[in-house]
Amino acid sequence: MEESCKKTRPAIAGGERTAEQKTAGMEFPEGKRYQRLSDPISGGMGIVFKALDLNLDIEVAIKRIRPEFARNEELIRRFEREAKVQVRLRHPNLVQVRDYLKDSFGPYLVMDWIEGESLAAAIQTHRPMNWSEASVLISKVAMALQVAHDAGIIHRDIKPANILLDKKGEPFITDFGLARVDVGADGASETNKDAMLGTIHFMSPEQIRNPKGVTHLSDVWSLGATLHQVVTGVDVLAMRESRIPEAIREIVLKAIEREPEERFGTMKQFAADLMRAVEEGRSKSMLPKTDSAVAQEDLAEIWRQTQEQTEKAHAKAKATAEESHDYAAAVQMMEAIPERLRQAKFYEELVQRRDQVQRLEKTIRACVHQLQTDGLQEAIMELLTLQPNRADMKKLLSQLSAQTQRDAHPAPSKPDSNKSQGSSPARLVAPFDVKQARAAQDAWAKHLGIGVEVTNSLGVKFRVIPPGTFDMGSPASEPNRYGEESLHKVTITQPKLMGMYPVTQGEWTKLIGSNPSHFKSVSGQDTSRFPVESVSWEDCQVFLKRLNESHGMKGWRYRLPTEAEWEYACRAGTVTPFWFGGELNGKQANCDGNYPYQASKGPYLERPSVVGSYGANAFGLYDQPGQVWEWCQDTYGQYETGPAKDPTGPSSGSSRVLRGGSWRSNAYRCRSAFRYGNAPSLRHGDIGFRVLCELS
Repeated sequence: MEESCKKTRPAIAGGERTAEQKTAGMEFPEGKRYQRLSDPISGGMGIVFKALDLNLDIEVAIKRIRPEFARNEELIRRFEREAKVQVRLRHPNLVQVRDYLKDSFGPYLVMDWIEGESLAAAIQTHRPMNWSEASVLISKVAMALQVAHDAGIIHRDIKPANILLDKKGEPFITDFGLARVDVGADGASETNKDAMLGTIHFMSPEQIRNPKGVTHLSDVWSLGATLHQVVTGVDVLAMRESRIPEAIREIVLKAIEREPEERFGTMKQFAADLMRAVEEGRSKSMLPKTDSAVAQEDLAEIWRQTQEQTEKAHAKAKATAEESHDYAAAVQMMEAIPERLRQAKFYEELVQRRDQVQRLEKTIRACVHQLQTDGLQEAIMELLTLQPNRADMKKLLSQLSAQTQRDAHPAPSKPDSNKSQGSSPARLVAPFDVKQARAAQDAWAKHLGIGVEVTNSLGVKFRVIPPGTFDMGSPASEPNRYGEESLHKVTITQPKLMGMYPVTQGEWTKLIGSNPSHFKSVSGQDTSRFPVESVSWEDCQVFLKRLNESHGMKGWRYRLPTEAEWEYACRAGTVTPFWFGGELNGKQANCDGNYPYQASKGPYLERPSVVGSYGANAFGLYDQPGQVWEWCQDTYGQYETGPAKDPTGPSSGSSRVLRGGSWRSNAYRCRSAFRYGNAPSLRHGDIGFRVLCELS
């Protein structure tokens, strides 16, 4: 998850520019040797220019640390180490460093320019790769890494994002910034072996447990995890052996064995086994054909074409369901496939969604024709969960909200009447302090006839969240912000109940009957009070449906919070990066690191902890920064940049919003404004959720 948050920020033509954008073109090296050919491409900590070396008449990549980190000594050391590591290595599949220089802006690297894309981008665009093609590619990467290992260098961050593909599809390993050189010139390691560095989806078990245990076999595991994603399209943490092509299944499984000594002993062995599998596959396809074999080949071609047509039909039905949310059309496509060849589970899910949409549409039509409001809003929201692109439902919901407001605030019978009309308490307007937040909670709880804190029959605790207006997003001056965090006014028009904590393992198990969490057994800890994790957005919908069916309160409806509701509740009247201020040192939230970026880290648990272990914000909510990423209701995409009331996010898209950062996130990703999105089917050990209760 972490690496997918890196962004590209090209220069913006016209309009007002941020301070960062005003300086974005000023880091190009001084002097006349290099001619700039591109705008700066920004990564996590560095920027890269495409340039022309006028002396050699070749295209090069010029890489330097981003300006806001240019004085960070640890980053500079790591940057210099990357140059020293790569310049020592020679292999056709290693990006070659040509020079390491400094100017008034700081140090920079000059490297070969690779015209193409990363392997990660290729997977995202083209889906899984043919196993034979992938095996040849990964074997080349393995042999390049063998050169590094022979030189005593362990990469420690092998992943698809760090493998570049040129226009011919040739792979190149890059980014040796986290490499460990076992023996430097002074006989000591050139990195801190105690630091947990790398990307968790591609880190070997021993690298996660204890960075001191990292050896060249850790790179073997990471390359095996990379191969798995290349041929299956999914993360190794969501591995199903049946998805791995049979021809290389044993090779992949051996590369990612939990115990290092059970893996391939060297990258050379790994590459040899891959190429042996490729040659065996070629040999089978080149066997001499008898008359009988020719006849069988015709049948084989029919088999292949039928299989291909079936796969295309399934893919088209899936795309229709996920992109257009037209489940009826998707069901028709599936029914055109012979029943025996149909993916039964997927077909059943489509039928259920189609029937649910039709049932909700029927309910909504009946309510509208009879001017019946009871249950109408709940039905509309449920339908929008299934079909978020329904403009007619959004319009109807807006009309219903306006009618609810008129009913809640009737005009007085006489202009000078002194009698109370039972009007609602005032809405909050950020910024506001703890005293104002608590006073508003008290007033709205009294108005609603409930307590400020409410516990349902499952034991989930909620806090009243008064309606209010706040600035959603972040200012241009906030360090580490991303372009999607556009600052704009948002009004939450109605009071809500928000879960005090993320849903716990105990609550999930009590309702669902099983515990999906990765961290369900931690020595000396009562994990029933840990947040549940390894749950997808789709899993959350199952939990919420059962919660509404068996633990409903006064007809109120449980759902995930919208992105706007989540940020409003998290900020609780504050305008700083975190509700507790402008810095995070690891003591205020369960995460990895300090904020703004520092070489040192705050306390790092390397796992979730008991909910409520850290302080509560002004609304009495715990763990919104850190602990686990929390699913939101919205589809992920560009949100509104102007004033908005009760926004529900983009009408279409394939990802769902995640907020708050997690126990393994860098501190800046725990900021109130930080946005992230991923597939609704994703499950991971740092993803959970909290419940919102919508009041009728």
